[in-house]
Amino acid sequence: MCRMLFLIYVCIAQCCSSLAAYELGIVSMFKNEAAYLKEWVEYHRLVGVEHFWLYDNESDDNWEEVLQPYIQEGLVEVMHWPLIADSIWYVPTQIAAFKDGLYRAKGRAKWVAVIDIDEFVVPMKESSLTDCINKHFSGASAIYASWLHFGTGGVSLSVGEPILCRLTASSHIKYSKNRVGKSIVRPEDISIEETWYPHHFVLHPHAYYVNGNNEKLKLKEDGKSPVIDRRHHGKYMRINHYKLRDENFFHNVRMARCDQQGKIALLKEYKDFSLDQDFKIVDLIREHYPFMYRGFWNGK
Repeated sequence: MCRMLFLIYVCIAQCCSSLAAYELGIVSMFKNEAAYLKEWVEYHRLVGVEHFWLYDNESDDNWEEVLQPYIQEGLVEVMHWPLIADSIWYVPTQIAAFKDGLYRAKGRAKWVAVIDIDEFVVPMKESSLTDCINKHFSGASAIYASWLHFGTGGVSLSVGEPILCRLTASSHIKYSKNRVGKSIVRPEDISIEETWYPHHFVLHPHAYYVNGNNEKLKLKEDGKSPVIDRRHHGKYMRINHYKLRDENFFHNVRMARCDQQGKIALLKEYKDFSLDQDFKIVDLIREHYPFMYRGFWNGK
């Protein structure tokens, strides 16, 4: 009986996935990110994202002006999403937005990346994320893609200037914080209501996570959370994380948000995130999307 119910569940899930309007979507929340939204949307649509469910957390910049063309096109949906009442912590509000986004995406998107505006999902061997997923991850229910942290590299940019081809300073690949990542999931395989953490999600029974090497992840004793080891796994997919962005953002925004203890931690990251160079995303854009490389990213 259990075996039969499982097979019925698999058939229903596969049927829903095959009928989905989008192969790949993104759910994200933003606050005062207008200067970075255009590049983030343009890059991800370039590599195969077909729809964005975005949550505005009480921004007071010109995000509407930036996103309006994409909204009119039907590429982007934006939901107003204030802080949860009586909450002074950002994460519960973020989790509530992600749950809402996954419910909206369920039945409409085969896969959904749940990421932030300073994160860019990178296919390591293919020209698009959809090709990458179909080739390496088609049997999985969720992918936990490791971060690679990028620093300022001493680079200062103008407001709104694209960052991907300028910010190439990175941490060493074995840097401890590169073991952390974010998830790309099949909404049909997620127990959405049980979501408690923005980095990974609770799966239905018999569904499973893999890492960016397409290695199956074990679950913790609770049977719900994947076990994340202390290594970076980015053979087929990873996420470039531009937490510090450029010099201007780091000093005027990121540092300004922190107390003294937080500033000490950030200054260490400022050093650790710029000890190497990585051009993977630059090469991807230049080789596979030369028109956008020369145009939007002003490549030579």
